[in-house]
This record gives sequence, C-alpha cells and structure tokens, in this order.
Amino acid sequence: MYNIYFADIGNFTSITALKGEKPRVMRSVFQDVTYTSARDYDTEDSPSVKLDNKVLVLGERATKQKNPQTAAERGKQLPEFVKPFTLAGLRQDFEGTVRFLVPERNHWEEDAIRQTLIADHQVTVNGKSYKHRIKNVEFYLETDVAVVNSYKKGFLDMEGDTLAIDIGGGGFLH
Repeated sequence: MYNIYFADIGNFTSITALKGEKPRVMRSVFQDVTYTSARDYDTEDSPSVKLDNKVLVLGERATKQKNPQTAAERGKQLPEFVKPFTLAGLRQDFEGTVRFLVPERNHWEEDAIRQTLIADHQVTVNGKSYKHRIKNVEFYLETDVAVVNSYKKGFLDMEGDTLAIDIGGGGFLH
C-alpha cells in the first residue's frame, strides 16, 4: 500500500494528516528536554517525541517550558523544525510520500527538507515507537490548494476570476 501524508507547518499551527484520516493540529512550538526533567503528561496535541537522540516536547506544552522555540522565531522551513513536527503527526508505521503546503516555492528550502525527510526514520511519540520510510516529498502552494478545493466544492464560479490572499492562519479567498 502506498500512503500519502500531508503536512502544513505554519508559523502558529502545524497540521498533519494521512490521506482519509482526521488531521492532527499542534502549536508550532518545540522545546528540547533531552537533559532536563521538564516533562509532564503526554497528550495527543502536545506529544513527547524521541528522535535522533533527543527528547522534544511539541505543541502547547512546549510553550510552558523554558526557552521554547516557535516556528515564527526559528524558521518553519528549517529541517530541525520540519522533521519533528512532520514525524510526530504520524501515529502508525508509514511508507510513502509527504506532501507539504508552502507559502511560496523556494528551491533551497525544498531541497533541504527533502534531504532531511527522504530516509528511514525511527521515532517514538508518547512512548510508542514507529518506523517511517519517506520515499518522496512534494510541495504545493497553499493558495493554489485553497483555490482548487474551493472550485471542486462549488464555492467559486468556474467562469469567474479568483484572487487568493494568504493572510496567515489559513487561506482567505476573495
């Protein structure tokens, strides 16, 4: 079976979903707690993630730790941010393609993300281990996806013109 996994790492919120499943939403904040005891209970939207010999807390719980890193501050396109948020959303073993929504196309950032993700990964999320084999990473413009979806659902007239403006936190159509 060939799986498709969708990811939108935003400045405020990260959304991930396997095709046909309910999306997982997390605050785009992480904290490395590898060498501290700043861990409390794990939740679905604020998991603990063991990856590459590090223990990270993601989501809302990370905001309560000392010196958390946010996507807006750190850079949501950086591999050290993309990797844990992408893999934390997968709660079953996975083999397939990751499709990323991006605000603009950038050859350098896309290559860095591909080099980080196209591989075999072992990750532990909330105490449960998963194996992921990412074979390909594809990139789609956020505004294009919003417009195409709106046409398909009949929200937009096929004969009219559409201007899509991404104001952050989701697409906004005019």
